[in-house]
Amino acid sequence: MHTKYTRVGIVLALFAGIPAQAEQTLTGDYIEINYNDFGTWNRSSISEGLLIADSDGTFLDVTYPGSPWSLLAVEYDIDTTGYTYYGSSYSEVATYTVNDESDLSDGTTLTSAYDLTAGDLNVIKTETWEEDDTIVSIEFQITNDGVDTLENVRVFYAFDPDQDYDSDGVYTTYNDVTDTDGDGDNDWGSSEGTSSGITVGFGACDDDAQEIGHFSGWSTVADADTTLSDDDGVSGDSALGW
Repeated sequence: MHTKYTRVGIVLALFAGIPAQAEQTLTGDYIEINYNDFGTWNRSSISEGLLIADSDGTFLDVTYPGSPWSLLAVEYDIDTTGYTYYGSSYSEVATYTVNDESDLSDGTTLTSAYDLTAGDLNVIKTETWEEDDTIVSIEFQITNDGVDTLENVRVFYAFDPDQDYDSDGVYTTYNDVTDTDGDGDNDWGSSEGTSSGITVGFGACDDDAQEIGHFSGWSTVADADTTLSDDDGVSGDSALGW
């Protein structure tokens, strides 16, 4: 049975045909992302992750310095049994299977696609940005390929921003979550460098069904049910999650 389950999306904003299980690097004018074997940011073979260009065109690594932690977790329930699958760049472990990795870039638009199997679910993660843009669109297409009815399907995507570590040896960022459109739901989570002011953030495409926030203890997290908080601009060594 091939049942289309859902499609969700997030936006990452920045200011200032390949074989499966292969690393890739996509580079635009302002954004470069280095993917590891299982489709999250931070490529250990070159010690680089998500990079952004400053006003001089010099690329600054946001996610690899300090601690190169990023996570993709997928969870669901069948009856009373829960199932969890994840890939973590910190431990360099994935419990889902990577079926295919593709660079679908066309010369003006950069596109990275990963096709994953997480138990009964097929998950296609696509990240897209224009060559000269500072915003990455991230989309998950999820299909139930099993025979059981799945409940409480969750997807969790997160990273640890350390944009000031290389320049100032600082792990902390000013962390905040805001309701930008005034509808009562937080739809923008940001982490601002305490020295540089360089900011990276997640924006929700559907703030009724999506949650954004920060959390500590990130190095041990591989759980889509991690509690996310609004730190109200306070500095800390926290991860940013969607």
